[in-house]
Amino acid sequence: MFRDKLTILAALTACALVFTNAACESKDADDGTSSAESGDGDGDGDGDGDGDGDGDGGDGDGDGACGPTHESEGTLADGESCAGNDECASGLCLSYSDVPADPDAVCTAYATDCATRVTGTLRNIVDMSPVGGATVAVVGAISAASNPTGATRIVEGTTNEDGTYDMLTPGGDDRPLEAIAIAALAEKGTDFYLSSTGLDSAGPGNLYGPGVGLHDIWAIAVSDVDGYSALLAADMTFPQDKLPLGDAGGVVGLVRDTATGMPVAGATVVPTAGVDNSSAVVRYLNEAQDGFDEAGTGSSGVFVLVSPGLAETFEAVVNGEVVAGATAGSASGAVFIMAMDI
Repeated sequence: MFRDKLTILAALTACALVFTNAACESKDADDGTSSAESGDGDGDGDGDGDGDGDGDGGDGDGDGACGPTHESEGTLADGESCAGNDECASGLCLSYSDVPADPDAVCTAYATDCATRVTGTLRNIVDMSPVGGATVAVVGAISAASNPTGATRIVEGTTNEDGTYDMLTPGGDDRPLEAIAIAALAEKGTDFYLSSTGLDSAGPGNLYGPGVGLHDIWAIAVSDVDGYSALLAADMTFPQDKLPLGDAGGVVGLVRDTATGMPVAGATVVPTAGVDNSSAVVRYLNEAQDGFDEAGTGSSGVFVLVSPGLAETFEAVVNGEVVAGATAGSASGAVFIMAMDI
């Protein structure tokens, strides 16, 4: 199944705020994956070309030229339906959505130069509509958490009309070396504020595997950031030095149903360590969406969180039961997004 989202997001936010081809031939021009002609020279289907069946390039250690990030215990062949990277022999389940799960996700050959494939869908956190024509950039987590506006772009692209994107990081000797994790920064002109969503945690040697572990990333309209800030400014119990959102950092979160992807009402978000051991402040968009309160999520599932501690973890609680967990991070100049799936 998909990599533990809490682990990935915890890695991202720890700074403020995983995965065989022997020769590493050049990638196909159209999609960056290894071709049938070059991926398996001996025809035995193991992708190595040396006939020993171990899936590597002939050294017998099973990892190939890409190293341990591309090792996989998965058994599904390319073209078979999958629910996560770890199910595939290639270590790459080509997916564009996590919640709900992409019904068309299939195991796919990885890039022959060991690049990491970054796929997913950008949606508006407020109404979950797809956001097309936006810029999505892959950056290191440390950069995202310390200087999101100045973070070095590993690779960037533009979302399609349906919000989907498909990119390859540099490969070969230029594979990204990023400690902790990588994240996606998304923005669209003056319409959407710069937002940050975690993508994947680092593997051995701070390298990354065939594909990222998370495929749902989020955007938030400038009008919503401004609107939320104005509503919170009217709440004198809310720390005013944490406003406006974005400029002062902050987290906009969403509690949603894992099966449907729809928002969940009646959830509260609490520090794992307890409210007495946290300086975090949480407010929930009320049912009328004309203010924030402390009662719990309305039908929008939206909440705002400020002043999280370093790599502080939070839990979503429904009817007294902990149903989800996530880690929050914040830095000035961006809105950090935290989706809690229950």
